[in-house]
Amino acid sequence: MSFLSDRPERRMVERCPVDEAAVVRHHVARNQAPAEPFSATIVDVSSRGAAVRVPRDFDVVPNRMIELGVDGSWTRARVVWSRMGLDGQSIAGVEFAEAFPEFLPALGRWLDRHEMPV
Repeated sequence: MSFLSDRPERRMVERCPVDEAAVVRHHVARNQAPAEPFSATIVDVSSRGAAVRVPRDFDVVPNRMIELGVDGSWTRARVVWSRMGLDGQSIAGVEFAEAFPEFLPALGRWLDRHEMPV
């Protein structure tokens, strides 16, 4: 249970905290030029989605499709929720559009490099 709310935890899958640099851009039709990319940080990730921290200038509204890029691999995702963070950046929860996002191997390598000793 969160100290910010009395609501019970609603996540259905386990999430793994990360702090990986990423790039986000709005999803556009295939016949259009790719949208302008913005720097972002993936805060945590699961097999179904992620939480990302993005600049205030990047518009994240529920149900909007975005693309997440890590190490040159791009994955489409749908914004589920967004909030303004304490640092002035936006924080958004996204659900992956694909069953196996392209950048998960890159995040796996990040986790291997930063694995905490038991």
